[in-house]
Amino acid sequence: FFSTASENDARGGADVGLEVECWKSPREHGEVWAVASVDPKGSLLVIGTRKHRNSSANVVSFEDSRAEEYEVVQQLVIERDYGAFNSVDVSESTAAVAIACQKAICVFALGNAQQDRTAQFRLGDRAVCCRWSAHDAHVLCVAHGESGEISLLDTRLSESSATVLKVRAHAYASRCATFSSSSGHILATGGDDGALRMWDTRNCASDAAALCSINGAHEHSVCSVRFHPRFGLAATCGTDGLGRIWDINSACSAERSTRSRLRNSMLSGECQHPSLLMTCPDHDDAVYDVAWAHDDDFNLASVSFDGRFCLRPMLDDARYRFLLT
Repeated sequence: FFSTASENDARGGADVGLEVECWKSPREHGEVWAVASVDPKGSLLVIGTRKHRNSSANVVSFEDSRAEEYEVVQQLVIERDYGAFNSVDVSESTAAVAIACQKAICVFALGNAQQDRTAQFRLGDRAVCCRWSAHDAHVLCVAHGESGEISLLDTRLSESSATVLKVRAHAYASRCATFSSSSGHILATGGDDGALRMWDTRNCASDAAALCSINGAHEHSVCSVRFHPRFGLAATCGTDGLGRIWDINSACSAERSTRSRLRNSMLSGECQHPSLLMTCPDHDDAVYDVAWAHDDDFNLASVSFDGRFCLRPMLDDARYRFLLT
């Protein structure tokens, strides 16, 4: 677990210090595969683990900074038939936990019980990533891997009718999908075709074009896309070892247009694509996730198969170009 502290230097830059603490998974739980924060302070985490075909998740409290004081307050057990654990996300509004496994999506309620699973959705396709909508506490987006598809699930509905939207988003495997933090209708996806695509879920059918598409956003697979919690920015990372920051204001402003105006602007080429603000060449191997800092609007963290964690502030030039646009 990393906590950051920034102090501005005389040149207007930032010296970022890291305080590092560690929670070690019990041996019987196997590999730590994904982590999601329950609260903004990060004092309560959901840590997903997997060992062979057995998967589980632990809700871990670390109110005290001493490692021996960490406490597993809840265990979320996943049925072996659902396959290996792939990702976890926590709803900001309800604190519900969604876990994507190879063959199912499991939804848990946080509480004092040993486990309190509220729903499970067995899928015909593999689920590699799931993310809650920030504007609808019951809606999840799911990336399905090899099929190239993404879907929306309404967790209030029965398993047979929960999939309310499914679209072929990428020519090859879809790797990530996430909702915009500022609009409940904008969805961003990335895949093995190297493309970053944004969708308006109100006007999206299986044969519909994306709201905008950047082919070649990364040279190889796009592993993760994260919207900034406050500004019109998105960060992506990929197997080309790069992190990238995009100005998405133009795409989000197009979403606010009427459908007919949006369709005409797309046909005429007037709907602008997100523009690349900054490339972060911080790693020597595939970058598999990025995250925006909670305590600084323009700090971006990344983790890579090269074994390194990097925290990079946006360059002044990129920040000023964005703020003055």
